[in-house]
Amino acid sequence: MPSVVFLRAVNVGGTNRCQPALIAKELAQFGVVNIGAVGTFVVPKDVSESTLRAAIAKKLPFKCEIMICPARDVIKLTSKDPFSHEPPVRLGPSGPDITRFVSVLHKRPRALPALPLNLPSDDDWLLKIIAIQDQFVLGLYRREMKAISYLGKIEKLLGVAATTRNWNTIEKVAKILQSWLLAPSSLLYKESLLLWRHPITKRVGMIRHQAAQLEPAAVLLRHLPDVIRFILREIIPRVVTRDRDKSPRRPFQVLEDDVA
Repeated sequence: MPSVVFLRAVNVGGTNRCQPALIAKELAQFGVVNIGAVGTFVVPKDVSESTLRAAIAKKLPFKCEIMICPARDVIKLTSKDPFSHEPPVRLGPSGPDITRFVSVLHKRPRALPALPLNLPSDDDWLLKIIAIQDQFVLGLYRREMKAISYLGKIEKLLGVAATTRNWNTIEKVAKILQSWLLAPSSLLYKESLLLWRHPITKRVGMIRHQAAQLEPAAVLLRHLPDVIRFILREIIPRVVTRDRDKSPRRPFQVLEDDVA
């Protein structure tokens, strides 16, 4: 199963400098793909977590936390928009006024705080945590210098090491994973093809196809009484009252007269 790797505190503030793109090339045996400049890697091959962690650690000139997540967890996280219930992000002179983020935890925390959690206060928050799913903390922070300090408090609050990424980065990772999982050479694609060719699956598909063919007729029969009532109530009386020479007009002509 593919996996996603997140390095903590890399290329931030002039410390822990490295070249993620170069590291990805040096780990070509795992098919590693680098995203961005702060240590985000997508690994398509089925590699054990311990092997992958050791291989990446050897390429780093410093020690740092290495978070590794199964690809299915990232795809699950992005399958629905977790920010759909939040107010839309407004664009200011320097870009969005609020940033949507995901903090990736080293492991799932033992105890979870009450959510949503607003820091420093509910009335004037700079950082808001809206959900915690598996290894992921989802939230928003305002584009102010003070908000950065509250991002660091997530680790203290949950008692677990964390590294933060923009929600756009997570969506980009998910798109890459989905393209791999649906590629003809992938195991998931092959298993899906075998399932599609199964007799039961074919039978279900035939039934759904037949139902789809009958659906338009069923909709027409369902609304036919309403159509008849509309004609009797709206169109026929207008034809009778407006037709002074007693020559019936077409219904569409009546509607055109109404518009005019």
